[in-house]
Amino acid sequence: MVPKLGKRQHLNGGYFRFAYAVLAADQLVAATNSVKFHYEDEHTLLSWKVGENVHAAVWITLVLVVVTIVNMFPVKVFGQLEYIFGSIKLAFISFLILMSVLIDTMKPRANAYYNKPLGTKYWDAPYGFFNRQFPIKDENGNLQRMMTGSMGSFLGMWTTLINVIFSYVGMDIVAATAAESKALADSEAMKMASRKVSLRIITTYALTVLTASFTVPMDHRFLNGEAQSVGAQSIFIIAVVEAGMPAMAHFYNAMYLFSAFTCAINSMYVASRVLHTLALRDQTGPEWITKRLRLCHAGVPVRTVLVTAALMLVAYMGPTGAPGLVCKLKHQLSTE
Repeated sequence: MVPKLGKRQHLNGGYFRFAYAVLAADQLVAATNSVKFHYEDEHTLLSWKVGENVHAAVWITLVLVVVTIVNMFPVKVFGQLEYIFGSIKLAFISFLILMSVLIDTMKPRANAYYNKPLGTKYWDAPYGFFNRQFPIKDENGNLQRMMTGSMGSFLGMWTTLINVIFSYVGMDIVAATAAESKALADSEAMKMASRKVSLRIITTYALTVLTASFTVPMDHRFLNGEAQSVGAQSIFIIAVVEAGMPAMAHFYNAMYLFSAFTCAINSMYVASRVLHTLALRDQTGPEWITKRLRLCHAGVPVRTVLVTAALMLVAYMGPTGAPGLVCKLKHQLSTE
């Protein structure tokens, strides 16, 4: 039983490392997509020219280099940076919730796309929570079939849950950092930290999506394949633009870029530490490889960081020259 268990742990550790490495690569693509921001409708035109005029591979390379450098910092410095990054993102999420509530309840601005407070408009029929229609589209976004009734409700909830579950990937990152924490000797401190982080993530994510659902209808054309960029698909950006605050869309997109960048840092950290742990347990192949992966410099497993960075090069992959297409498929396969 013990050899079988050891082999199973080795495989699980390898899958876990691979999932986080590909997730980090996916965040490189997300950061690149944020830079290539373009939003255009009948009333508003917003774009980041610097992102549109520079090839995506350049942005992927730039973000990858910076992310790798940050992961080379000593653990103490890295931890302080992560505390600052986390505080900024938590403040931004709180701001998103507040803005969604204000947009939904306050009197519309003069340049808003509507002239009455939204209220529960997008929770009433024909929208509702359990919508009984689910469109099935081909790879080009063309409607193939409309599922109705109970099957439509089921498919809508099922596809939503898949995206929601992926959004919660990384809640275990506190446990991944435990070995390098001063609080490791105090098991209660680590347990409490894990509980608090999980509760904060669940609460803030739920409130953010709940409040935003009152501001934009589910059948908005930018949410259904007609957006000019990934940023234009954001329900929060759509909400502020149609509320008459287009300048706020630039701020939101900048925060999306920042979030993708910091998530890439976190994912690379976890992947490199898991690989280092596997090396310490002699589970990384031949000894000549394993002994090199065990080495650290200033407390940082530099070689495992570089190996993870090499794996993140999958962000460049794409059958039609569009970075990230294959990367997206890989992270879906590695996290399901």
